[in-house]
Formats: sequence, C-alpha cells, structure tokens
Amino acid sequence: MMRYILLLLIALYSYAQENNSSKRDWQISGQSETVGVYRDSSGSGATSVNDGSTFRQDLGLKAKGKIGEAKAGVEVRGRATNDERVSPNTADLLTFRSYYRTERLAVEVGDVAKMYNPLIFSNALKGGKIGLKQKMGETKSVEYSMIGGIQSGSWKDTFRQEQDQRDAIAAEVKYRHDRAQFLALSVSYAKDRLADSNTTSLFDRNASESLSAGLQWDWRFNRYLRFKGDTAVTDTTNIYTGGKSETKTAVRMTLYTKPLRHVNSNFKYERYDGGFNTLVGSATQDRERVENTTSWAINRQLRSRMTLKYSRDNLDGEKTSGTQKIYDGLLSLNYRPDFLKRGDIAFRLQHKQRDGKSIDTKQTNAGADFTDRLKSGWRYGFGYEFTDYEAESNTTGDNRLHTFRGNVGWKHNFDKSNRIRVTLKLDYSLFDNSDSNLSQKRFGGTFDAGYDYGRKFGIDALFTSKNTNRDLSDNTSYELYQLISQYRPFGTNSHVLKLNLQRRDYHGSTTTGSYVEDEARLAYAFAF
Repeated sequence: MMRYILLLLIALYSYAQENNSSKRDWQISGQSETVGVYRDSSGSGATSVNDGSTFRQDLGLKAKGKIGEAKAGVEVRGRATNDERVSPNTADLLTFRSYYRTERLAVEVGDVAKMYNPLIFSNALKGGKIGLKQKMGETKSVEYSMIGGIQSGSWKDTFRQEQDQRDAIAAEVKYRHDRAQFLALSVSYAKDRLADSNTTSLFDRNASESLSAGLQWDWRFNRYLRFKGDTAVTDTTNIYTGGKSETKTAVRMTLYTKPLRHVNSNFKYERYDGGFNTLVGSATQDRERVENTTSWAINRQLRSRMTLKYSRDNLDGEKTSGTQKIYDGLLSLNYRPDFLKRGDIAFRLQHKQRDGKSIDTKQTNAGADFTDRLKSGWRYGFGYEFTDYEAESNTTGDNRLHTFRGNVGWKHNFDKSNRIRVTLKLDYSLFDNSDSNLSQKRFGGTFDAGYDYGRKFGIDALFTSKNTNRDLSDNTSYELYQLISQYRPFGTNSHVLKLNLQRRDYHGSTTTGSYVEDEARLAYAFAF
C-alpha cells in the first residue's frame, strides 16, 4: 500500500514540475515528530510493560494544488514505534487521504468519513466518497453523495479477513431550501465479516447484516419556531445463525420555540425499538424519552433553566425483568449582580427517580457555586454540593455525600513577552451511610504554576494529590508530579522541542498494591 502512495506523490510532483502553470500552484509540505521515552516502575502494583527506553517516529506528507480549475491533494501520515502502549505494530499507516474538488464535484479516496442521518450512517471508512451539488437558485440546491468502504482498525488489516471488520455503503440525497431549511433521504447497507465459519467468537456470533433507510430534516420557520428530527427503519439479520430478519424503527424529534422575548422552550421526543441497530449509525436501543428544557432570562442579572425528562425501556414488553421508568428534573439559577461585573453565583437542584426492575431509587442533588475574576489578574471561587441517595429496594439506608471545593488563581503579564500564572484547586468530600455509620473521606488538590516567554518558551509545574480514608478498610493515596516545557526557536510551531518529566506515586490497599512510576519524555517536532 505504501509504495502506491509514494508513486502517487511522485506523479503529482512530476506533473507540477513539467507544467509551468501548475508549478506555482502545487505545494508539498510535511510534519515530523520524534519521541523518546524512558520509564521505570517499582512496587507490588507496578507493571513492567515497556520499562526502559522506547521510541516513536511520526511522519506526515501533504501535497496540494490545482489540476485545471479543480483543487486536488494527497495526505499521508505514518508511525513507527517499539512502544506497545502506543501500538502493537512496529509500523503503521495512520492516515491516507486524497481528494479532488470542483465547484460541483467532490471526490475523496482513502480515510473518509461522513455523517448523514446519524441513525442511518455516522462513521469513518477506508474507501471512497463522492459528492455532487446541483444549484437551483441563489439558496436552493440538491446534493447527492455516496460513501463506501471497509470499517477497519488499521490499513494493515483492511484487506485481510479479520474479525471486527465491516463492509458498508451509504448514500444521501439532500434538498436545501435555505441555509436553515433542508430535507434529506439516506440509505445504508452494512455487513459484518466472518473471520472463520467455524469460529465461536463473540463477534462472529453477533455478526449481522443490515439495510436501513431514513429521513432527516431541519426546518426553521421563523425566529420563534424551528423543527428538526431524524427517522429510520432498518432490517437486520444475524448472518452467523442465519436467523430471520427483524424490522425495527427509530425516531427523534426536537421542536425549538421562543414563546416570549426572553423565554426559550424546547421539546424533544425519542423512541428506539429494542434491537434497533443499523451497524454504522449511532443510536441507543429499547428506549422512549420525552424531554423539555426551558430557559428564562428574568432580568439582566438573573437567569433560570429548567429541564424535565421522562424515559422508559422494555417497549415491546418482552423483558422478564420488567420495565424501568426514570423521572428526572433539574432547576438551575445563575445570578450576576451589578457589583460583580465578572462574577457569578449559581444554584442548582436536581431530583432523579428510578422505578421498576427491582431497582427503586431516589437521588437528590443540591449545590451552589461562586466564581469571580478581578481586573488585577486574580480569580477565585468556591462551591458546595450535597447528594442524597436512597435505594428503597434494600435496607442499606440513605447514602449522603457532601462535597466542598475551592480554587484561587493569579496571572500577570509583565510585558508583551513575559507572563506568569498560578492556580490552586482544593476539594474535600465526605460520604456516610445512615444505617452502618461508616464513612469515607477524600481530600485532594492541584497546584499548577507556569511561565511563558512570548511564543518561544513555556514551562509548567504541576502537583496533584488525592487521599482517601475509609472506615474498616485500607486508606489510599495518589500523587502526581509533572514538569512540562516547550521551546520554539522561531516563535512558531515549525520547530518545537518538548520535555515532559513526571512521577506517579500510588499507595493502595493490600489487594491493589502500591507502585512508583517515573517517566521522562523528549520530543522534537518540525514542519517543512
């Protein structure tokens, strides 16, 4: 594969050299990054994977220019490494993409991605896509597009009969009436690959074939009303067992309204059949949900927001465990008084209740936050949150969680080139149970200090600590020390030298163990 990509780059460059008019239009650029890492770990909970020195080399090449009136280009990015944490392969072709675009036509080959109706197709493939645009006036147009290829983890495995691979193709016709008004019809077909007809792997047992179609729309009638949504129907078959096909549907719609000048109220409805799966789309399964979100700017200082949700599963009633219903409500207020030009005071209250499936729970959250920024460069804030969790189906009692947090920071520009910044964050939480009287305390914080000299040099020192104390159990602690620096000799990202030093120190329980891990990372990146 790599030899054909190199031949294509050479051919494009030769074309530009031979054609004087193209020579000025074509450009070849690239990026390179070399990374060296040294790791050393010790302790009963440490992992010795990749202890010692490892290296990584990333290289990207890009050629772009014009062929006649069209824009064309090729982009290649590869990696070589002996670090198993980065990749199990010593060499990988990460990205290959070529394109050809005119005012009406767009063609891409290689790593391609597209989002049609998200229920139908929203994925990346190794293959090709084509798009054609037909104008019907100043604002009206019809767009035709198609994408197809293989869904694979890497180019190395693309043309092998491997598991976790999928062949897919999708197409869309979109009518655009205006910038905020369109209708689109999408179809997709996807089929999982069977690595071995005799295998009993989980992937092969779930291997499926699907044919899907759906409608997507987004129509803004005026400044007060907008309606958008997606619908889909899919026919799915398990190709491993040769079972019968199942037809499932999905729909989600959102109505945006502005009934008053300072009020916005949005209504959302979703329904997904159990077993709905287009293989190459993005959607949940077996759920129906209704939601309303209303925001109100009461005056210049006070704003409110309320969200109400209801959802349920087991839409077909076939689950023996029953149906679970969820009720969720949230109310938040944001207050910015006149004496706090850069400050905010926020309050929120949320109640969530689950009923069914022998899991009847109630959870209430209440919290308040205050933040402020001063012209002198200082900023500070603090907050408190209370959570009460009650499981009615057991006798464990109420679980209560108190969380306190605060932060303070300062940044100052000595001149146009010198800047210093310091931030301190602290948080404390207390968890207790009303029946057992057992508690858990957690205290942590982060201190971050940095200095920048223009765009040429920057350095940051970071310290993070987390300590947990549990009744009748082992206490744990975690500390992170980190030093990060960057040097740009020309003040741009054309040449960057990076140094990262860090230590992780974890003291765990007798089961998880303890470890100390040191890491030094040096990287040099440049563009040409």
